[in-house]
Amino acid sequence: MNQLQILASLLAAAVADPARTSLFAQANINSTVPDPFLGLMPRVTGASYNFEASALNMVVTPLLPVAMNSPFPQVGAVAPDVWKGETDKYAGEIPVDEPTMRQVQDTLLRLGGQGNAQLGVQTAQGFIQRLLSNLRDAADLSEKIARSEAAMTGKYVGKAAIFGVKGAKLIGKADYGVHRVVAGTRHDVANSTFWADLQTAERKLLNSVRRRYISEETYIKVKGNAANGIIETGARQQNADGTYTVTVSRLAQKADGSFDTLSMNFDAQYRDVQFTVVKTQEFQVPGVDGKLVKLSFGTNGTIALFGADRVGQLYVAPTVEGAFKGVALDRYVYLAQPRDWEIAGRAVENFVPVIEDYRNHAVIETGITFP
Repeated sequence: MNQLQILASLLAAAVADPARTSLFAQANINSTVPDPFLGLMPRVTGASYNFEASALNMVVTPLLPVAMNSPFPQVGAVAPDVWKGETDKYAGEIPVDEPTMRQVQDTLLRLGGQGNAQLGVQTAQGFIQRLLSNLRDAADLSEKIARSEAAMTGKYVGKAAIFGVKGAKLIGKADYGVHRVVAGTRHDVANSTFWADLQTAERKLLNSVRRRYISEETYIKVKGNAANGIIETGARQQNADGTYTVTVSRLAQKADGSFDTLSMNFDAQYRDVQFTVVKTQEFQVPGVDGKLVKLSFGTNGTIALFGADRVGQLYVAPTVEGAFKGVALDRYVYLAQPRDWEIAGRAVENFVPVIEDYRNHAVIETGITFP
């Protein structure tokens, strides 16, 4: 069997057995696209296209003094919080057209002419694996964008953002009810309320803050505003997920209220506060009218605080396409032959991010605007 026959055999097998192909592409999900919010919202697969979950919301007050032989006073309440929603559908394909197939075939023919059969087999296998891996990474990227939106805004617009006027009516369709602090005064102006707003948000989390996230562009504006008196008091730490951690303090104030930039005296209340800085990324995708629409990983203008290591999940539903081909749950990635002269790698996934533990999530709206 020559190299072209090997490639044809591998492609025929992949097209004929899409369930096996999809299982290959599902391996190592979320392992090659770094996501700083993955731990906060891990993937959970389910058997329904609609998401529904609940948790007990407990409100507790201190015990009260009572007399003997008296009924106990009520000191708290328990009520269920219920979340319902429909998953969004995301899909895409990578076509391999006739000119591209000719290049692949020419490469294999040259390897065959050189008598390098083993390399030809590896090249054919690598071609298919690379195609499937790219689709897996594209789906991972969609999950990453969705998580960041929910985590940094406390809301989720999702695919409605690219659906023009129709989608505009859906903006804000998912509001998880997280603690929200609106800046008393913009954090990039002379009378900024940055530190006061941060304190308010931390108090809403009962001063039990595990993580603070801020976009790089927001951080630059906040730190560059002299009215905030911010100085980095620790070395920056680069993180494997593409973020970096900064440790900041507030300079001590002089009698006139300004910050003493010539000393190393710091406000004890705001000493060595850590932020995870997120580098935002923009992606241009075609909207329904054919015009390019911007999707972003990360959100400028907000600061997100978390009082727990996990606050929700990314709920992943089945796909109709996968159910037809024996893949009951999770995303569906496969190879198809839509025309005799080309193949196409395709991926489809239904998911929605959900913030369940909204009491441990706070979002500060800094008031800073970006072009």
